[in-house]
Amino acid sequence: MVQDPQMGQELFVAAYRKPSDGRIVCTGYTEDLRDTEAGDFDLDDVANHHLAERTVVYCVSPPGETSWAKQLLYGQDISDAMAQLDVHDQQTPLPGKYPLPGTKHASAAVKFYGAADAVKVGQLIEVIGVLSHPQKTEATEADAFGLPTISYAEVPVIHVVTHRTLERADATPFSVKELKDVSAQTHDIRDRLLGYISSAFGGDRLAAEYVLLLLLSRVTGKVSGLKIGQFALNVVNFPIVSSSTQPQSKLSPKNLAAKLVFELLESLVHHCVGIPLTIDLLNSTRFMPKSENENLEAGLLQLTDGTTLILDETAMSEGSLGDLGVRNVQVIQELISHQSLTYVFPYSNYVFDTDYSILCLSEGKSILPSDCVVPLEPTFTAEELPQLDKQLLELFRLYIQSVRFGEYSIDPKVSDEITESFVQERKAAQQNRTTLPTQEDLMRRMSMARLVASSYGEEKLSKEMYDYATRMDRERTARLSGGEQEAQK
Repeated sequence: MVQDPQMGQELFVAAYRKPSDGRIVCTGYTEDLRDTEAGDFDLDDVANHHLAERTVVYCVSPPGETSWAKQLLYGQDISDAMAQLDVHDQQTPLPGKYPLPGTKHASAAVKFYGAADAVKVGQLIEVIGVLSHPQKTEATEADAFGLPTISYAEVPVIHVVTHRTLERADATPFSVKELKDVSAQTHDIRDRLLGYISSAFGGDRLAAEYVLLLLLSRVTGKVSGLKIGQFALNVVNFPIVSSSTQPQSKLSPKNLAAKLVFELLESLVHHCVGIPLTIDLLNSTRFMPKSENENLEAGLLQLTDGTTLILDETAMSEGSLGDLGVRNVQVIQELISHQSLTYVFPYSNYVFDTDYSILCLSEGKSILPSDCVVPLEPTFTAEELPQLDKQLLELFRLYIQSVRFGEYSIDPKVSDEITESFVQERKAAQQNRTTLPTQEDLMRRMSMARLVASSYGEEKLSKEMYDYATRMDRERTARLSGGEQEAQK
């Protein structure tokens, strides 16, 4: 993942004339002229047209990349693969530049020859290049002009020969044939997957259906600043099961019930990050990226598109939020409402679009916004997930990837039928003096209908799928109304 695309430009010797025989020797794709035939030539004798620029970009392994995805993509953890290369005795990633502090990861200074304008922050890129030995130089705190500098002497350097940007659909570890073959089994897989998801939610089938829709959701477009397709989900009445062991880090789950949800989603998606929203974490860890002295320091929410983000609000206890804590909550609210993340720079802030699947777990009413709130009604408490064979888990993963990026369209005739149905529903509610369904309700149901249709492998929305989504929405609303009445007693 591109963590910092603005590490700067480097002026380097692209070629030189060999003093002994006058031959022109190219020196690209290397970090040190000692790796070439340079010998003892004088830099002052290098012609201006033999000088060139290259762009330095700092990249890290994708935050939250799950263990099964690493095995399929690399055969092992990418940081272990990098460690096997004879780069240097000790490789030290730059501090503060990985979004998940204390997490094992790989990093590299990636150098592009020519324009690198297409490389954007947060992108996944695939690089083919030449690995160079880091130079053992002493880090300096300022350059000749007294400006701060960044030393990456202990970081592996990759000189790019060619690269490509990985869109979410391209980043899959599965082949096109595997994704096509699974489409014929969508109905059976869907039913079994719902049973697996419900095991982490106390057997609540409705909550499992909503979580499935969340896993299949993605931002498909942007109209007047409104993201089309986002589906942030809040599961309320979520149980709290305290752990007797001390958490290993600030990002370790404090609630065993939430930990079960983390483990469930990690077994299904490529990138998954769980954040327990404790007062301590909010007050001590910056959630938004921030540029300091021309160095972009990572924030906890600087993730790659397609990441499933689990916010555990049940971890929050009594306490006061400081200035950083308040700003972190505001950043989370902005992320959920608008699928955008603010990057803080010295003289201005920049907002970048995101595409995360966001699930919030809360005991009561959440302090965070959401597109959909589902009260949990568990029938049992599970201590661990059911053991599934590897083949079935792979089918679940193939199904999610295939359905998420499948084709989808709405026939104008079906659209008219849905509109007429909604109008009749409003008339009936007016006659019965019940709550009128709003335009917001219609938009939510349409979003849900698209996801429901996709979950059944349908490429076109039908009136039946819309009715199915409407029944789900009404059941959810009934739960919310029942909870409000209980609270008033």
